[in-house]
Amino acid sequence: MGTFLDLLSAQRVDDYHKTVDAIAAAILASYRHTKSERTDRETKRRFALCERFVSEMTTDQEWSLTRALDEVPGYLNAKLDGVDWTPSERGSWVAEQKPLIGVIDPALVDVKRVIG
Repeated sequence: MGTFLDLLSAQRVDDYHKTVDAIAAAILASYRHTKSERTDRETKRRFALCERFVSEMTTDQEWSLTRALDEVPGYLNAKLDGVDWTPSERGSWVAEQKPLIGVIDPALVDVKRVIG
């Protein structure tokens, strides 16, 4: 069995890229937060923390990927500060959707039936 990112990349390439980008941004922000020196070892440790967090939240807690990724920066900073992390009180997350422009052929839409 591979890592969480291996499993994710096998399912949806867009989710894989979105996850890696979000974790990378959280790690960069965490270095600014802690004002610590960047090292390969520390970056790998922080990446592993984030990867494990996203995996646990999306599998064990059944969070959407969007919600888990939104929480990564706060979780990572709390973990590095040695304090308890609590999720934000935000009530809902909406998955990103691509616009339907160009997907629906206007010639196929019955305008009278849609408008009423």
